[in-house]
Amino acid sequence: MVWSTAGGTPVGTLPLILKLSRGYFLIPGLLLYFLGAEVAHAYGASYQLDVLLLGYLPLGFAHLSVSFSNDYFDREADRSGQSQGFSGGSGVLVSHPELAPLARNIAIGLLVASWLSGALVAVWFALPLAYLVLVLCGSLLGWYYSAPPLKLAYRGLSEAANVLAVGLLIPGLGYYMMRRTIELPFLALTVPLACYGLFFILSVHLPDIESDILAGKRNLLTRFGKRAGGFMALGASMAGAATLTLVLYGTALGDNGRAILIGLASMIPIAATTLWVLKEPGSKEQRGRQTKLDLASVMLFLVAVVLVLYAFP
Repeated sequence: MVWSTAGGTPVGTLPLILKLSRGYFLIPGLLLYFLGAEVAHAYGASYQLDVLLLGYLPLGFAHLSVSFSNDYFDREADRSGQSQGFSGGSGVLVSHPELAPLARNIAIGLLVASWLSGALVAVWFALPLAYLVLVLCGSLLGWYYSAPPLKLAYRGLSEAANVLAVGLLIPGLGYYMMRRTIELPFLALTVPLACYGLFFILSVHLPDIESDILAGKRNLLTRFGKRAGGFMALGASMAGAATLTLVLYGTALGDNGRAILIGLASMIPIAATTLWVLKEPGSKEQRGRQTKLDLASVMLFLVAVVLVLYAFP
């Protein structure tokens, strides 16, 4: 399947669609989902791999939809920026605006797939309405992150949206699939996870401050600048480590030496963002490298937490 650019040059769409999808963004979501499931397992839930994998489908479809919808609704704003992989969009619709309708249709199709698969999972495993509410809230939060009329990223609500998704919705879905309910021990864990959600979005916004200002996006970095953002990110990572330690030692999650190992892993994001504060990244390229370092650190941290919970049941 090919499309023709304005100049008449044929362009294969499959590689462009894959680039639009930015599938690597699924990794932190998948880790958070499995983290929620492992917490449930630590509290005695039986490990059902089929339930876990099928339960991820609605989340995976919705998460993938966000890449396409964000690129579609942010395509004008992305013209003034530069894609950095994890920030600035994929750059595909800037170079190939003729693919914008396709990106929109794929985003909508993935949303529908999320809802349909959620309904099928709910029926297959006899899940209550609360499961569908989680699926619906997560998918709509991703859609309206950049879509009108809400356009959360343009109204100073991008940080709140990410805190809600990372702290509650994504790991909550993993926990719910294993326990069929949301309980107080899990809710206590949402506090440190929310801190890491703030750390994540501050890092993602770092390379795009200038283009976000031109586009009219309101977020903490466009309002207070990258230096203040560095201290906010450092504070979020430290608050995440501190509250996580309290949760671990205050619940059964801290048994079997898990608290010490997870506590050590929580130092990884702190170390990464300390560089942001000590060596303030100036150029867009330097900020892009800092973003990649921050996101690699938080993903390594999530991998460590999931492995510790799995290895020490």
